[in-house]
Amino acid sequence: MIEVQMLGTPSIRRDGEPVGFPYRKAEGLFYFLCVRKSITREEATGIFWAGSDEKTAKKNLRDAIYKIRRVLGEDVLLMGGNTTVRLNPQAKIVTDLDDLSGENILSRWKGDFLSYFFIKNCYEFESWVEDQRGVCRRLYKLALQDQLGRMADERRLEEISEYSSLLIKNDIYNEETYRHLMRIYARNGDYGSAVKLYYKLCSVLSTDLEEEPSAETTQLFRDILRLKGEQPESAAAAATPFEWFPGNYQIATHLGEFKKDRAASILLCGEVGIGKTTLLRAARHLAENEDLLTLFHTCTRAERELYLQSWYDMLSQLARAARQGGVSLSAEAERKLMNFFPTTAAGDLVTGGPSGRHRVKYAEDLITDLFSHELKNQKVVLLLDDIQWMDAIGRQLLSSLLSQLGPGRIILIASCREDWRPELGGFVVPLLERELLTEIAIPRLTEADMRRLAGDLCPDCDGQTLAKLSRRCGGNTLFFLELLGTLERGAEGEPTPRITNALKSVLLDLSEGEGQLLQMASLYPDEVSLADFKRLLPLPELEIFAVIERLLAKGILIESPAGRSVRYHFTHPLLRDYIHTQMSLGKRNVLHSSIAQDFEQSYHRSHSAELLPKIVYHYRQCGREAGVYQYRVDYLESVLTLYHELYPILEGPVERRAANREIVVDPEEIRQLHGEVTQLAQRDDDALPLAMKMSFVLGRSAVHACDSVAALEHLRCSMELAARLEDDVQQLKNYRQMVYHSLLTANQEVMRDYLGRAFSLLERREDMLERCWFMQMRGLYLLRERQYTDAENVLLDALDLHKKCNTKHSFYLTGVPGCYNILGLCYSACGDDLTALRYFDQAIRIGKKTVLVNALPCIYANAGQALYHARLFDEAETYYREAAALHEKTGVIYGRQRVEAHLALLLLRQGAAEQAVGHYHEALRIAELLRDNQMPALLDEIYQRLNESGKPQPV
Repeated sequence: MIEVQMLGTPSIRRDGEPVGFPYRKAEGLFYFLCVRKSITREEATGIFWAGSDEKTAKKNLRDAIYKIRRVLGEDVLLMGGNTTVRLNPQAKIVTDLDDLSGENILSRWKGDFLSYFFIKNCYEFESWVEDQRGVCRRLYKLALQDQLGRMADERRLEEISEYSSLLIKNDIYNEETYRHLMRIYARNGDYGSAVKLYYKLCSVLSTDLEEEPSAETTQLFRDILRLKGEQPESAAAAATPFEWFPGNYQIATHLGEFKKDRAASILLCGEVGIGKTTLLRAARHLAENEDLLTLFHTCTRAERELYLQSWYDMLSQLARAARQGGVSLSAEAERKLMNFFPTTAAGDLVTGGPSGRHRVKYAEDLITDLFSHELKNQKVVLLLDDIQWMDAIGRQLLSSLLSQLGPGRIILIASCREDWRPELGGFVVPLLERELLTEIAIPRLTEADMRRLAGDLCPDCDGQTLAKLSRRCGGNTLFFLELLGTLERGAEGEPTPRITNALKSVLLDLSEGEGQLLQMASLYPDEVSLADFKRLLPLPELEIFAVIERLLAKGILIESPAGRSVRYHFTHPLLRDYIHTQMSLGKRNVLHSSIAQDFEQSYHRSHSAELLPKIVYHYRQCGREAGVYQYRVDYLESVLTLYHELYPILEGPVERRAANREIVVDPEEIRQLHGEVTQLAQRDDDALPLAMKMSFVLGRSAVHACDSVAALEHLRCSMELAARLEDDVQQLKNYRQMVYHSLLTANQEVMRDYLGRAFSLLERREDMLERCWFMQMRGLYLLRERQYTDAENVLLDALDLHKKCNTKHSFYLTGVPGCYNILGLCYSACGDDLTALRYFDQAIRIGKKTVLVNALPCIYANAGQALYHARLFDEAETYYREAAALHEKTGVIYGRQRVEAHLALLLLRQGAAEQAVGHYHEALRIAELLRDNQMPALLDEIYQRLNESGKPQPV
């Protein structure tokens, strides 16, 4: 395969190896063909040899074609008679321009097309390159702008700066780009970055072009400075996100445009507690500062059936403003308004005037007359919180006023709960279609938002506590601020009355079926499937779907794809916790116990380690202590089986667990569990098997951590208990770990001892799979004793035994790659490196094809060593590099000391002594950690060569 990179500094690789051309014109011709696919001979000579006569130009072209074929293969080019040169479509050529689009250019972009690639006196070629650069730059710029828009919508503030720099770098003098970025910063409340960007533009234009920003850019800068100056002055106001809160910039911009001329109304949509009311208060503050007539009302659920109640409140505010001289009305209008709202002797407004249906009709006529005629020279701002509770007649009147008066006379800024947004379709859709209204979805707080808030309000909050609160609040502003406040009261993370009331408001008006389904969903800590619902609810599948869809529409549940199925979870962890605690204790215990037993049965069928934390969780919830300890220990053992072994073993479908590295547990958790299990075993002999397994897990962990003392202590304890309980299965596991320990410490005597014990035990308890593994280890032992013929015979017998094991996974998961690996080591020790390499490659092929085998780094290293001895140094480096990458990926430390040492030797051969020093130190560190007594000679050799290189001696 030929891989061609043309974005950035160009490069060509053939079968993974970099290749080069003897001169630039041959290389340039190949790049041209990679883009255009074909070229006429006449066109080629005109582009690359325009200054030569025809005969010389054709000769040079033939030579360039020869050089391309020599470097990349005879079949890479096709000749169309004597007229055309074409790229062979059958040749395996992959370029970074193939299928280039806005969706993939950001991941492929390394710089301009053919950066730093020039051909002297080839002006036609340079012109073509510039055209291609322009095409790629435009595509790159559009992709950056699109990505920035998505980041701004998602409030990924930390990434906005990075992509902004890339966009400016691509077009440093384009003021439109700067304005676009300034608006993005301002929309997200980062006014400081917007101002800095403006000053950067001023500096660039002044220094490079001796110009100033345009009037449009300067006006935008002044608008942002105005917004930046609107800071909350009181401590109470400072306790809420104001300046940078999502939606604040859009509201401020609309109000500014409305005061100057006209602007569409705004509907803020978001979940309960997201900050809509905060935004409306901020809007009220801005509108009053602009001397705009501002009427504010918070709708309540009870108003849905009370006609024009919200309008009565706003008319009351208007009447009060008229009495105080804040608004000028005609005598007739003021009389009608005062008749509608009489005053007490103290001058306070009271409800009075017409009553019943006459009052509604009177109010409609009064509102229409006031806004159409009396206030025709007054710009009016209506602020309505929770407009979903406004009565239908009131919304109809509001829609009529917005349509008749237009966006130059009246602006509405309203908030709506997102779960009730469909109820407003008849009001919203016509206004959207006429561009009289715009919707702004208020997103949840991002991690950056929450860090920013915590830094302002609770600077002593540590990162771990903040992460915990962030997870619990789910990005809800109210929940986060309330939970943050609990830190000062010493009740960390406890729901406050305001949180509880918000949760109750979300759960109002639920049907019995919806409530029942939510209770079942609350039993699961993270997500729940349709199968889980069907197991717990006595309802037909379609009826369950109908209930789920209603809860999705209400914003209580969220669905997410999981392969071919769909999972459901609560929009907020606090919502799930609240519903869970509302169930009776007895009901919770019965249901959690039932779920745990179902998972338990599934685990015994599949042996999937992913089920173990779920079993532990549900047994803990119903108070089943024995089940909790049993499956916690099983879980720890499965984790260590996956990550701490050096050779493949039969432990179930390892390939499915390989991708879940987050299941690795905290060592402190292991120690705590050990203490609890030990105390339990002291009280109850029935817990001795659990204590035995716990000691085994601790010993295994210590083997992996290269803690020899702890490993021996815990494994000996497990062996004593296994002997006492006559548990041969566990004893074989103990012997296996002792063999691993002897491998890590290169202790042949210990290895021989435990191999003997294992084969003695297998005489009375035949287990073909275990026998296969211990035969493989015996082969390794004999290899280390330099008994190569005996080692080969044992390993070949082990391979024959593998074939007889009638188990689906046995052939690959019980050590076949390991057997081939040790056979390779035997031949390598005898000096037959090429035969050894065939065995190593066979081990790698089988291991890579089946599962993630933690032995692969060692096998790659063994293959690299065989090639090194055969003096095939380039090939050896390839294997060693792959081994180093796998060591990093798997976390396996055993064998890495050899990889680092040989990479140091290879780098010394290449004259890269400074790089070799780093690999030498790493090899030395790991060898000391593993107490590897076979490394000193190799390390001494590297040390001497480093000294001979003239570099400073390694410390």
